[in-house]
Amino acid sequence: MDLYERFKTAANEIQQENPVISNRAFVLSNKIQPLLRLNSDKIVPYSSLSGLEDLGFIGGGFYSDSADKGVIMVTPSLFKEDSTVDVRLRATGVRILQILGITEVFAFGIGESLQKNDNGELIFWAEDHINLSAVNPLVGANIDEFGVRFPDMSAAYDDDLTLIGKRESEKAGFKVENGIWAAFDSERNRLDEFSEELIKNSVQYFCNELISESIAAAHGKLKFSLSLLVNPSEDAAEKLIKLLRQLIPGSIFYAQFHTGNYFNA
Repeated sequence: MDLYERFKTAANEIQQENPVISNRAFVLSNKIQPLLRLNSDKIVPYSSLSGLEDLGFIGGGFYSDSADKGVIMVTPSLFKEDSTVDVRLRATGVRILQILGITEVFAFGIGESLQKNDNGELIFWAEDHINLSAVNPLVGANIDEFGVRFPDMSAAYDDDLTLIGKRESEKAGFKVENGIWAAFDSERNRLDEFSEELIKNSVQYFCNELISESIAAAHGKLKFSLSLLVNPSEDAAEKLIKLLRQLIPGSIFYAQFHTGNYFNA
């Protein structure tokens, strides 16, 4: 079974269990999940899906609930640091969303200031990125069913979707900024090496997650918008939940706000 067929098999299993109705979905970074106190019991791991069981996943998965319009959330793939995996698997969540017919994706992560400024809590919306992570989920044999060999990365973030995200962020009580972010590897060595040059090129914030999702979304021509929460305050989770409810009315975040069923607390 080739990789596309594996993704398709996993997506079909999700669709059978919880039919997806909404055309929008969320990607939540592994760092932002603790802020929201996501209940791990509600995650369906990638490793448990048919077709993906033997590919080395140790983390990452999806949430879905047909009672709430079949809204999907996915989290980035995780693998053992010393394992050798197909780099294309790092975009598993976005690939599953694409097969499920999702067309608009909002991604949320935790960012840090490159200039180490303490501007207080804000939410940063990406206009572009510089990838210093040495990670690209398009390396290797192209999966033609998802997109062309060399996708246009000049507009990875959809202007209209980002405008919606910025507007709703302000309504939720966040200070909003936008611009260019830098993706780096977990050791930060490339970030430190190029930090001065990045600042000269107007890079404001950095993050070591979500670059694979950004690239895969551009490859699949999904409308994709990415935000980084910076310096979260004590009430950041409440504001973020409000924002997510506004972006997909009737989503699981709406249910959580009223019932508490989807979170640990």
